[in-house]
Amino acid sequence: MCVPLDPIWWISSPIWSTMIASLHTMVVLIDKSKFIKMDISYFLFKLVNFFCMKMYTRLVVDKNALLVDTKNRVRSTLPVEPHRRNVRLQLMCYKHMWNNLAAGQFSDKKFFDFFSLNPYHNLSEEIIESSIQLGFPAKTLDDVVRYYINTCSTLPSAQEQLLLRYESQQDNSLLSEYQFAYDLAWLHNQIHGCLEFWRGQREANYTPEEERWKCRYCQYAYICPESANSSTSSSNPTNSTPDYTTSSY
Repeated sequence: MCVPLDPIWWISSPIWSTMIASLHTMVVLIDKSKFIKMDISYFLFKLVNFFCMKMYTRLVVDKNALLVDTKNRVRSTLPVEPHRRNVRLQLMCYKHMWNNLAAGQFSDKKFFDFFSLNPYHNLSEEIIESSIQLGFPAKTLDDVVRYYINTCSTLPSAQEQLLLRYESQQDNSLLSEYQFAYDLAWLHNQIHGCLEFWRGQREANYTPEEERWKCRYCQYAYICPESANSSTSSSNPTNSTPDYTTSSY
């Protein structure tokens, strides 16, 4: 998932020192491995005016970095279009994130200011030793953040084509593979719509009529006038269980 981080979260410099050092280690491994498959646990990036943490995506790194998200399904059925649409949005966000990091557009100053961090916080001995082994000797949080930014700038830009895979959770067999093109205009429209809601600039939208089966999983359905006026029991597709699908990691 992609989590928007509020500045009051994770304000501890020691915690961020560990996180950024781990991120830097993964980027170094990608850069040194030169186009092999890598599982990336998380990436920190800036999306408009929010910092986000991306959790658990399988990235296939080749000449231009093909980004792949693999979803596990408990049942051997494919999800309906709303779920696939959400995953397309996720993957486009990841490409946006990857390309911004590769282009050196991650601002260390904005990062420190956003979370009120001390850039001169001393790293633990374990992190210092690990950074030396990687060939990037760091002593402070500022050092490891700068190494992270500089190493990310050596990565190739992500491909325009993105890949979504669905696998069976029982035996990891491939259920479906779907490749689609990056759509920057559509992505910007979706991002700004979400930001308006997160910032309290608009009310939440009602679920479209054809997707009212989602109301069965909504904790606010009992107070929603639209949910009360719609009959969702007969419109829930058999393969629409969103909580049965998880990202592979």
